[in-house]
Amino acid sequence: MKKAFIYMTVMIAAIAMNSCGSDDNDWKTAPNIAKMLCAHDWEGYNHSQYRELGKWLDSGSDDVYVVLRFNRANDNANSGTGYHLGFSNSYKTELKGSSEFTWTLIGNNLRIDYKAGWNSVHTTYNNNEFVISDTNFHGLFYANEAHRIEFNYKSTTFSDWNKYFK
Repeated sequence: MKKAFIYMTVMIAAIAMNSCGSDDNDWKTAPNIAKMLCAHDWEGYNHSQYRELGKWLDSGSDDVYVVLRFNRANDNANSGTGYHLGFSNSYKTELKGSSEFTWTLIGNNLRIDYKAGWNSVHTTYNNNEFVISDTNFHGLFYANEAHRIEFNYKSTTFSDWNKYFK
């Protein structure tokens, strides 16, 4: 009887640990990510890096303060359009660049294609290249094998879109 009790205790603990661990990965589906991307505007810093001799190094350029908006046609869409504003600081007084974009979730990949001629960027969500929640969106965007952007955004409500995009 004692062995059965110990066996049952171990099994219950294993099941509980396994179900708790899967909750951490529930966000890692395209429908959930699309919903979270479009739930808020996002703002924070982009930090550019380049690859040299197998190491990622700071690009030496100033960080860009970014405001993003992701839109989709309906609640089931895993793709859509959006807006990207880049400023010299968090006061958003000096615009460095802006672009409309299209975004799509394909497989495990989030891809953003900019209309302003900027490099497209992508990130993968099943290997923790990025994490998104109701309040944070951070990780790495890759432009190509030699250039990536470390990003760290917070959810926000930005009200000046009409000032930049009509």
